[in-house]
Amino acid sequence: MKAWRWINIALCLLGVFVFGGMLIYLHSLPNDFEARAQAFITDRIDAELAADGPMSKLAKLDGLPSDRIDALRVNLAASTRNFIHLAVEALCTCGDRAAIEDALLTAYDAIELKLKPRFEVLRGMVEAKYHAVFDELRRDITIFLGANLIVLGIALILALFRGRAARHLAPISALLTVTTLLTSNWYLFDQNWVLTIIYSDYLGWSYLVFLGVVFLLLADIALNQARVVSGIFNAVSGAFGAGQSWSPC
Repeated sequence: MKAWRWINIALCLLGVFVFGGMLIYLHSLPNDFEARAQAFITDRIDAELAADGPMSKLAKLDGLPSDRIDALRVNLAASTRNFIHLAVEALCTCGDRAAIEDALLTAYDAIELKLKPRFEVLRGMVEAKYHAVFDELRRDITIFLGANLIVLGIALILALFRGRAARHLAPISALLTVTTLLTSNWYLFDQNWVLTIIYSDYLGWSYLVFLGVVFLLLADIALNQARVVSGIFNAVSGAFGAGQSWSPC
């Protein structure tokens, strides 16, 4: 029992440290966070503007061979992507803006003359989208980090003061540790799929529902002697023939 207690304490402390540290980082070093989020923001803007960007101009071309149109689509897609990437970098407060503006001007000069007005409109659209995407991403990450910090804080308190519930708390601590490791993975290796999960409405709300369930299980451990948790673990154990028995504590 003591071993489970110390394992829970260690796992919960790790989570509190990671999520608390990330929350401090997010609000104390906003420029660094903005720099890390550039690739994600570019992908989002590129996806959202695809239908309204310069590539839609090609849909009106007639009289050209299909392979010629396909080649133009590929070239224009690359030019559009590069232009959006540079326009996003120009909006970031984290880089050499003069050098980026020069690169953006060079990219603009290389665009076919009849498409230049479309790219001028595109830059305005990028500027409008940039702030909307960045603000929403920062808000979603703040909610994500804060919710995890609260749940892990409660789990840590239970690990410290409800020693008899250590065995019941261990699976919950392990689940929360998976989230801790995934978040650390984004910070250490700039994995944009973590930001995609947080930013997505469906996945984001699904995760908050998961945290709500975890919170109710922790409340059961704290206030109801883990009766519901014991019943759930006994049902799962019986379904898999594990032969483990859980009782209220």
